[in-house]
Amino acid sequence: TGSGNMTNPSYGAGKIMMPVTGDDDSAKKVAIDLANQIGFDGFDAGPLSSSRDLEHLAMLWIRMAYPLGNGPDISFGLMRR
Repeated sequence: TGSGNMTNPSYGAGKIMMPVTGDDDSAKKVAIDLANQIGFDGFDAGPLSSSRDLEHLAMLWIRMAYPLGNGPDISFGLMRR
């Protein structure tokens, strides 16, 4: 997500997702808790090897924000039932 979303993650009723990957479960829990405390929807996105998948999500955000003209005030959310 962009720096503007990091400083202000508020989008009304929904929350910006903040996937966290890593091989240390206790460290991931701390990172997820911190993300939730500052207004994100932090969640466990798997082991550290999964982090390369997040790079594709970052590239999609950049493409949508700039080349496609949506601007940086966009973000992704994880919907749950």
